[in-house]
Parts: sequence; C-alpha cells; structure tokens
Amino acid sequence: MDKHPFKQVLPSILAAEGETAEEFFRNAAQVFVTELGNRPDSMKLMFIELVEFNGKHMPAIVGQIAPKILPVFERMVKHRKNLRSINPAILMRSFLGTVFSFYMTELLIGDTLKKLMPKNSFEQYIDVFLHGILKETE
Repeated sequence: MDKHPFKQVLPSILAAEGETAEEFFRNAAQVFVTELGNRPDSMKLMFIELVEFNGKHMPAIVGQIAPKILPVFERMVKHRKNLRSINPAILMRSFLGTVFSFYMTELLIGDTLKKLMPKNSFEQYIDVFLHGILKETE
C-alpha cells in the first residue's frame, strides 16, 4: 500500500496552491496530470486492478487516500465564497474523475487526433470542469 502510485502522487496534489479556487483547481489538476505522466505504469496498474481483480482492492486504497485529500475539498467549499454549495466528496470525485478522464483520453486518442486538438486543450478541459458547458443566463 505504501508504494501504491496513487499514494505517491497524493503529496503533490496536497501541495498545490492558488490564491483563488480556480487557481487552486487548475494547479492541482496540472500537478496531478504531470505526476500521472511521470508514472505511466499507474494507469496500467489501475486497469489490471479493474480487469483482473474487479476493483476489490480499490476501496482500501481510497480509504487511505480520501481522508487526506477530502479536507482540502472541505476547506475549499467552506472558505471559497465563489463556489457553489457542493458536497465536498462530490467535488473531490468530480475533480479526480476530470483529471483521470483527461489523462485517459490523451492516451486513447492517439497522435492523429491530438493534432486536431488546440495547444491549450488541457486548460480548456479544466475550464469545462470549472465553468461547465452552458452559457450563463442574464
């Protein structure tokens, strides 16, 4: 458990900073994607866990990671007045899901489709997490 890639990435995410909620989430997402990129076997291990073991070890890993990262999201919800009222666990799950989905789709789309993506695709991806896809109504 101590050597699990997700536990090794955790300190970097926890160290992310930002003056605003947006800066924090952008920085934390960038750190997370960078750390995943530095550990390409992490995703392979995750898929082995899902396919070969039906994810039965994941609750134990999440049980060790969530108590360390959830307080970050609880503080964000309590102290950032520009955030909607969202359950911190949902915010954490949504954030982690966004970062994982970006990383996984980067692996899946290949070089041909990557050429069609804008140079700042990661920033735009995180922007969708932060601001959604709908225009604000007046």
